[in-house]
Amino acid sequence: MQWEIESAKTKNGVVYTNLADNTVEILKYTGTESNVTIPDKIDNKVVKTLGAESFTENETVVGVTIPAQVTNLQYGAFASCTNLKKVTFAQGSQLKKNQRRNI
Repeated sequence: MQWEIESAKTKNGVVYTNLADNTVEILKYTGTESNVTIPDKIDNKVVKTLGAESFTENETVVGVTIPAQVTNLQYGAFASCTNLKKVTFAQGSQLKKNQRRNI
């Protein structure tokens, strides 16, 4: 068996990768918006995961809206975001896994 590793891509300040299950994991937010809405889809694939430390130490972001289909917030996704005041989960949130040190 040969493994294929897809490199990270960037779109609108969101660094992401396509996963084997045909979903997307956000690896890092590099944008400049203070209020960020995580996209429902990137490249026509559903965003399911906010990766480990994807927003860590971001001093620009004050608010984040997470779409309902995101099921996994990995370790430290929002750790040390000193100006983050509000995280909104969309109605019908399917969040199943919220690892420690996220907010």
